[in-house]
Amino acid sequence: MRLAWVTGARGFLGRHVARHLRAAGWRVIGIGHGEWKREDAETWGVSMWRDAEVDFLTLRDLAALSGRPDLVFHAAGSASVAFSLEQPLLDFQRSVATTAAVLEAMRVAAPGALIVYPSSAAVYGAATKDPIAEPTPIAPLSPYGVHKAMAEQLCLTRSKQFGLRCAIIRYFSLYGPGLRRQIVWDLAQKITANPTEVQLHGKGDETRDFLHVEDAARMVSLVAGTTAEEPVVINGGSGHAVSIRELANMVADELGEHTAIRFNGKRRHGDPPYYQADVARLAQLGFAPHWTLREGVRDYLAWLRKPDSDGNECP
Repeated sequence: MRLAWVTGARGFLGRHVARHLRAAGWRVIGIGHGEWKREDAETWGVSMWRDAEVDFLTLRDLAALSGRPDLVFHAAGSASVAFSLEQPLLDFQRSVATTAAVLEAMRVAAPGALIVYPSSAAVYGAATKDPIAEPTPIAPLSPYGVHKAMAEQLCLTRSKQFGLRCAIIRYFSLYGPGLRRQIVWDLAQKITANPTEVQLHGKGDETRDFLHVEDAARMVSLVAGTTAEEPVVINGGSGHAVSIRELANMVADELGEHTAIRFNGKRRHGDPPYYQADVARLAQLGFAPHWTLREGVRDYLAWLRKPDSDGNECP
C-alpha cells in the first residue's frame, strides 16, 4: 500500500485531503499540532497521528519508524492574510520554515517522494479581471502571499538542485464543511445575526474564484498521478469568477432571508480586488469541479446548521 504523509492533517484542507487519499487506497499518516483521538483521526482517513512540530528531526525519525513516504502533502502552516499582517514572523515560521524542513527531510530520508505544496493565489498579488494563468509574474501584496511565494521558490530550487519531485497547487478561495472563517462563513454569521441588513467591506464588485474543499482534495490525486520530471505548478480553482455581492445574495437566499447587502466602499489592505483562475493546465490533468458554487454553499450551510459540527481547525 502506498504511504502518504499529510502535515497539518487536523486542519481544514489537510483532513479532507487525508480522507480522500485514504479512500483512494493510500495509507495516511498525519503530523501536526494538537491531540487527536485515534477514532477521530481514523474517521478522516488518518491511520496514525503524530502530535509534533513539523521539523527536520521529527520527519526524519518518522521516516525511520513508518517507512519512506511516497507522497507528502504539506498542509501545515498559516492560512490567513489577516494573521500574517498581525504576526508576520510567526507566519513566516509556519509557512517557510516548515517547508524547508519538509524538503530537507525528504532529501535525506525519502528523495523519491512527491512533495505537494498547497500554495495560494495570493502569490499573484493584484490582478486584472482576466483569468490568471500560471506563467503570470508573481507580485504578492501581503506577508501571507510573500511567504507562500518563498515556500514555492524553495520547492522549485530544491527540485533543481537535488532532484526532488515537487508539485505546487495555487489554491484560490476554498470553502466547505469544517471551515469556520473566511468570506462564506462570515456572511452566514452576519446574515443569521441580522437578517434585515448586512454591511460588508469593499464595493461589492470584487471577485473571487471559489472551490469546494472536496474538489480541492481531488486535485491532489490527479497531481500525484502525473509522471512529469519537472515541477508541476497549477492553479487550483473552478475557473469562474463570482462577485462578493453575488455570493452574499446567494448565501442570504440559501438561508431563506431577504437581506439588504450594503458595502462601505473601503477595500481592506492586502486583499486584491479581482481573482479568477485560468484552469487550462488543470483541465489537461482531467479535472472538472464536481460542485457548483450554489450546491457547495448549500452543502456548507447545511453543515453549519448541524448542532454537532465540529469545525475543528488546527495549524
